[in-house]
Amino acid sequence: MDCVGEQRDYLHKNLTENSVSHSFLSCIKDWEKTSIRKIQEVAEKPKSDLALYMNETKSQIKQSLNNIKNELELSRKLDNYTGIEWTEWMEQLEELRQMFEKSSTIDIVEDNPSQPFIRVIRRKST
Repeated sequence: MDCVGEQRDYLHKNLTENSVSHSFLSCIKDWEKTSIRKIQEVAEKPKSDLALYMNETKSQIKQSLNNIKNELELSRKLDNYTGIEWTEWMEQLEELRQMFEKSSTIDIVEDNPSQPFIRVIRRKST
């Protein structure tokens, strides 16, 4: 009879201390931190690539705008330009505007949606 009482007391103590629950919560917190760190590491390259692409695009647009500006200044100075040149400048400006407004070469895709990057913790079915 004493043995049963001791076992009951031991189990009651463990339930009260919640050590099992704490252990699982600790594991979940570790998993959460690890997952967040992995996401941040993986996100760093696309962020860097995007910044590089945007800087290159801006640089190209600025260079083209400077070229058009120089051509306009020269034509004004010489007071010599044709309707064809005017049309070409307007077309170039429209192309540059579209290039600036649309990032058609950028697309966000998932590598493999059936294989999530973050592993999910689930309760075992009994």
